[in-house]
Amino acid sequence: MNRYQNLDIDLLDYHDGDEGESMRARVVFSPVGEQLDADAVPVKFPGQLRKRLKKLEQRALAFDELIELGESLAALLLPAPVRNIYRDCLGKLHDDEGLRIRIRPHAPELAALPWEYAYVSRPDVPPGRKGPEGFLALDRKISLVRYEIAGRAPTPIQPLEHYDIRAIALLADVEDPAYAALDLDREELNLRQALEGTGGIDARFLRPGSSDQLEEMLAEDAQVFHFSGHGEVEIQMGEEPGTIEGTGHLVLAGDEKHPAPVDAATLALKLKDRGIRLVVLNACEAAGRDPVTPWSGVASTLARQGIPAVVGMQYTIRDGSAIAFSRGFYRALANGDSIDTAVSEGRLGVLGRGGGEERDWGVPVLYMRGTRSVLFPPPIVPLRRNLGLAIASIALLSAWFFLHIFPLAEEGANRTMASLGLGAGAVAGLFALWKVIGTFAVKTVKSEKGSIIERLLRRRNARSVLMMVLLASIVLFSTTSSVYLEDNSPDASAVGLSVRTSDGLPFPRLPQLATSKETGDKLDGGPIFMFPPPLELRLNVDRPIGWSLKDSVEVVRPRPWKRVKLLVRGDLKELELRVLRLVPNKFLMDVLPSRSNTTTTKTYQLRLTLRGETHLIKDYRPGVIWAGGPIELLKNISEKESESDRLASLERCLAGAGQFREQMISKWNSHKEFLKIPIIGPEDEITIEVLDASGATTWSRKTVSAGTLSTATINPQCLEVL
Repeated sequence: MNRYQNLDIDLLDYHDGDEGESMRARVVFSPVGEQLDADAVPVKFPGQLRKRLKKLEQRALAFDELIELGESLAALLLPAPVRNIYRDCLGKLHDDEGLRIRIRPHAPELAALPWEYAYVSRPDVPPGRKGPEGFLALDRKISLVRYEIAGRAPTPIQPLEHYDIRAIALLADVEDPAYAALDLDREELNLRQALEGTGGIDARFLRPGSSDQLEEMLAEDAQVFHFSGHGEVEIQMGEEPGTIEGTGHLVLAGDEKHPAPVDAATLALKLKDRGIRLVVLNACEAAGRDPVTPWSGVASTLARQGIPAVVGMQYTIRDGSAIAFSRGFYRALANGDSIDTAVSEGRLGVLGRGGGEERDWGVPVLYMRGTRSVLFPPPIVPLRRNLGLAIASIALLSAWFFLHIFPLAEEGANRTMASLGLGAGAVAGLFALWKVIGTFAVKTVKSEKGSIIERLLRRRNARSVLMMVLLASIVLFSTTSSVYLEDNSPDASAVGLSVRTSDGLPFPRLPQLATSKETGDKLDGGPIFMFPPPLELRLNVDRPIGWSLKDSVEVVRPRPWKRVKLLVRGDLKELELRVLRLVPNKFLMDVLPSRSNTTTTKTYQLRLTLRGETHLIKDYRPGVIWAGGPIELLKNISEKESESDRLASLERCLAGAGQFREQMISKWNSHKEFLKIPIIGPEDEITIEVLDASGATTWSRKTVSAGTLSTATINPQCLEVL
């Protein structure tokens, strides 16, 4: 989960008097509203709280006592008015959102409390049952964060420059009687086991963990600093009488492994502005603070100095728990999850190992200053950093282009260029294959992190792999066939194409083209497409073939080539091709009945209905419909009402051939209107109606086109098979 809404809670006005400890709590920011300072809720500390906290540190709390402690902490953190806002915030969350509770303590005594154990009974759990599900820190929808109020602004988060998260693991091996011996060999083994199988984490281990080693490794662009060793709090008298102060230290290894304590401020200076985005302190008392100075804890000091996120341990933690936390924590980070989700996964890993009675799941403490919780966004990889993948993509695209364009290329130079392109694509493809596989193989051998396939299919490479598979599928499984159709008749005003499958099945299967149709073959099936040349007809036969291929045909009008290109894509069993030439002086449609021998100037409306689509032409005067490539409706060709006179007049005019016909069209150009009907099939039903000025039907005819094409649609004598 990478999206969180913030609920900021101020804990202020701590007081320890004769009546016990008390404080006030208020919501300073939430998605549903805030509280004014005057609305801050006063809260008294339970009497047994300090006693239970001591037992928690000593691992002496039973499970029911741990729940009672959690309820006491929740009563302080979420008193009734604050808890109502908390519940309202939960109700406002979307399914992909979580609630981040940012705790802002204003007193060191409040900062020292282990808020990670706060317990709130869930409404979906029976009242008598109290299990681990009530602990807020174990709920994936809730993130508990310590928010440091003062300090530097956090370092801006930028995309990674490489896919792997680079981590420095410093194991401080100190030999001194004052410090208990640590089994750092086991600690290193534990951390390596936690990272084993977690791709995306490139960890470098430093032993014995000196300050010089740390300086050297920080210069190599790391993002995570993981420390294992001793941590301590040094108590000293304060400047004011009767006060004490404390300073947090991490103990590094000096000369001959003598202890070399580094205070929190010095460590912050070493880490800030070095690109460190996350610090994990696996040291005893590293996250703890003395009850006087709020900034004595190392973790909180680093957060104040601008480190985006710091994870520290507020109590001692067992080895097995540390392994379980690190494994879940780093695996989530490597997957691109937020720091909140990573801490939650680590806690749940500890819970799954030790059960609800194990208190180590609450030991990790998360400090954050910024609002951006995804600390390791995927890199924006420039072309030079992924050259092999880029070349492979270009090669596949080139192969696809030339495999589909090559059959349509003209003879000569164009086909030569296509051949050169195919050769270049093959060479580039081989180089890309070597580059991609070689790169992953080398990195895999060096890092010893699984097989090539595992590394290739890692989450951050998924998009690239998917793109490669998709492009390869297009090249391998997209079959293309082509045929050239010559149209050598300059007088032709339309080209017709008849398409059908021999077996009539809706899904043709075998890639075969039958183009040897002879002159005089009859049009005995399939729809007819009428287009004025030149054209390029792309016929997609992946869809079911019926009487109409209107939705499967794309017409492209290229530069005026004499050649008509037909590009057929798909698995086609048989394709019948017929090129038709239109004889203009015979291509007529007679749609009006004979009325009288007198002319008329009365205006009508003409309405044609074809396949459910209605086409209306206003101001129509009785005449003849003349059909060209796309069907053109020309009104007022003749005002002679007699059918025989009208036909005779038109035949004489059209028989006069080109010049007279052009004069006719020019003469009536101002009167013509166009109606484009893309397909007229053998079984199309056409309704023709003549309407008067009021819209009432005065005459209509409904015809069904037959296999020979009836006179009400297209006169068959006007078509000649080439």
